[in-house]
Amino acid sequence: MNTRRCIQHVTCFLLFTAVTIFISKYTMNHTKANFDARISSTRYRRGRLRGYVYERFPGKDNSILYYTRHPKCGSTTVMSYIATLARQNDFSVIRIDNNKQIGGPADKNSCYVKANECTSFKQYHQIEKKVHKVQRPAVIMRHYGYFDFRHMNLKQPLMIDILRDPVERAISYYYYRQQVFRHEDITSMVSIDTCMKATSYNVYDCHLVSSVASTPYVTWFSPPQLLPDLNRALNIIDKEYEFIGVLEQLDKSLRILEHLMPRYFHGIEEVMKNTTIWRNLGGLKKQANVTLCRETLRALNLALAGDYEIYHFVVQKMFYYAKLFNVK
Repeated sequence: MNTRRCIQHVTCFLLFTAVTIFISKYTMNHTKANFDARISSTRYRRGRLRGYVYERFPGKDNSILYYTRHPKCGSTTVMSYIATLARQNDFSVIRIDNNKQIGGPADKNSCYVKANECTSFKQYHQIEKKVHKVQRPAVIMRHYGYFDFRHMNLKQPLMIDILRDPVERAISYYYYRQQVFRHEDITSMVSIDTCMKATSYNVYDCHLVSSVASTPYVTWFSPPQLLPDLNRALNIIDKEYEFIGVLEQLDKSLRILEHLMPRYFHGIEEVMKNTTIWRNLGGLKKQANVTLCRETLRALNLALAGDYEIYHFVVQKMFYYAKLFNVK
């Protein structure tokens, strides 16, 4: 009797284990299928995946690539790669800078325009018209965010950008600002936590948000003549930008661009290996070994909630492209 009961218990246990494993595997596969379905039919994505090569961007001026260069998101590094690719792939480079040319060789096809000489919106229009007369194909690079060229009766160019984790971007700008504008070295800098505590954790008083070089993504991707709006910014990212990468996955982002726009990014793998990178004055954050207290992080995450929604959407799309092109 005891032997029979023991066999029954063992049989029930094995049966229960088998059913549990089956349900677990089914649930994992079902969840993965749902996740893939969400990626491929996200509410911001419409129609089939755009791009693949530069000829497949209907309605766009394929001979102009406009890199909007959000500050403190690795744009100085990306510019160094583009400068090398310009000579290799035979396209022109235009940099519109707030002050002057910084680093890198200038050749007969390069043009540098001082944006601080143009103070009105009308004058910005005049600059855009000038740069569109450059020898094509060409890459335009400037810290200016989304811009609708169709208001000037021009075709919209191809548009790209690189973003960064919003809190990391804010930290980077904070120390960059102290070094550049206050000319302080690492030993005399005020830490972020000290500043936040002194201002009752006000991210605006500490210039962590809404300053010139730390413009929120919601504002950056909204038309300049309209108030910032999250849904409008997401729509512009999806419809107007051919691709937006992230600094945390910069190599992968650039390899995806090689698939999407070989005219401009063909050979990026070798360029990344062999190019001497230009670096901005942003290394102090790493030297300072920054760690933030809980209150500071809470205030930053609250202020940058909209930026994180945009950042996560961009990351989602980037991994979709990576899967499509088998970019590891």
